[in-house]
Amino acid sequence: MHCANIDWTQLLSGCCDANELWSCFTSVLAEGINLFVPVLRNRNFVGKRFTFSKVERKLYLKKKTLWKKFKCSKSEKCGQKYKEAAKSLKSALKNKELAAEKQIILSNDTNRLHKYLKSANSQNAGVAPLKNNAGFILTSPLDVANEFNESFVSVGTLDDGTLHVTDKPTLLTDALNLVYFGELETYNSCRKLKSKFSVGPDGIPSVVYRELATCLAEPLAMIFCLIMQFGSLPDIWKSAIVIPLYKKGSASNAKNYRPISLTCIGCKLFESTIKSNLQAHLEAN
Repeated sequence: MHCANIDWTQLLSGCCDANELWSCFTSVLAEGINLFVPVLRNRNFVGKRFTFSKVERKLYLKKKTLWKKFKCSKSEKCGQKYKEAAKSLKSALKNKELAAEKQIILSNDTNRLHKYLKSANSQNAGVAPLKNNAGFILTSPLDVANEFNESFVSVGTLDDGTLHVTDKPTLLTDALNLVYFGELETYNSCRKLKSKFSVGPDGIPSVVYRELATCLAEPLAMIFCLIMQFGSLPDIWKSAIVIPLYKKGSASNAKNYRPISLTCIGCKLFESTIKSNLQAHLEAN
């Protein structure tokens, strides 16, 4: 209801450039998110989550009880019983893991095996402590960011600013002089998005566009048409949030990470509509 009650024509009519257009649009969405979207606190759980069977649950409770007794009494007898209970629980969990692995192998399901190996070797705890070329651990967030930046830039292509001039080809077909941004096309593009909560520089996740496609199709189509008229993109569309994703090898080496760029979802919708128009033009000619 928040977005449906906005008079987008009046709101966007006073904008004089692409930056002001997108800033005005995202400010309305951000206000609605702050008012109506509940915040889920992240518990930052690191490690495996176990689902205990009845036997394993009994061993776990026994270990927990013996640990409390040992903390109070500090006797060797309680300590020995606690160690035996901890060893029994560890053995039971290990046997459970081995049985699950055996079941995966006997199933002859390669997709299931690949998924298990990928999850077992994945780095889920974020970025490990990094080391520089001298072997020293980097503690400052700025030093870590610079280390990743140097690593990612070294494998990329450096733009030398040279523009290669080529002869304009003779067109045998009609030129694509107009890109049409309609409400229906914009709505379909929004509905094709995945419901993800990761955000780009503007702070609007794709799930907002997907769930509010009916309300946002009209203002997005208006904004895209005005951006084409202005002849320039919003500056925030040209930026990205770069996240390092662990690949393999030593987690302390920045070269063992690959960059993931989170860009504005609005820019992706804009590009999607242009792609559809270009594809239709090529197929027709």
